[in-house]
Amino acid sequence: MTSPYVRTIDDIGAFFEEQRLATEDANSKICDRQKAITFGSYWVRFHVMPPGIVIVIAGRVTTIEDFKTVEIEAGGSEEELEETLPQLQSRHDDGYMFGRAYSVLEPEGEYGSTHRSVMWPIDKSLYDALKANSWDFTNLDDWEAAHLEDAYQSYRSWMIAAYDRDSDT
Repeated sequence: MTSPYVRTIDDIGAFFEEQRLATEDANSKICDRQKAITFGSYWVRFHVMPPGIVIVIAGRVTTIEDFKTVEIEAGGSEEELEETLPQLQSRHDDGYMFGRAYSVLEPEGEYGSTHRSVMWPIDKSLYDALKANSWDFTNLDDWEAAHLEDAYQSYRSWMIAAYDRDSDT
C-alpha cells in the first residue's frame, strides 16, 4: 500500500537538491512581516489536520544565548557550541527558525526548526495568553481571540496572494 505522505528516495543528492529548491521557493514567498521574524520573536502557525481540524502552534525563536544555555545544560561542550552555532546561524539565514513550539498536542513544547513561510509574528501578550490557556485558542478571551483572528486573517491573505502569484506563472 502506498501513502501520499510517505515516499522513498533513491538518490540522496537529488533529495538535497529538492530540499534546496523547496527552501528557495519558500523564501521567495515570505513577506516583510515574516522576514522580520528572528531570534527571540514570538510566532504562530495555523496547521490544518484532516478532517479540517485547526491546530494553533505557538512558539518563540530561541536566542543565541538561550541556545547556548540549553546546550550546556544538556551536556554540550564549548567546542561543540563552536561547531553548532554557525550551523544554527546558517539555518536561520535560510529561513529555518529554531525554537520551542507548543500546541494542545504538545503542551510541554518541542524543540525544532520551523520555516518562516509557515509562521506569522505575534506579540508576547498573545503568546502569553495562549500559554495561560494551555495553548487552547478556544479558551482565549474576546480581545485575545480577536488578535489571533487578525493574525490568522493576515497570514491567510498573504498566503492566498503568494500562491496566486505562483499560479499566474
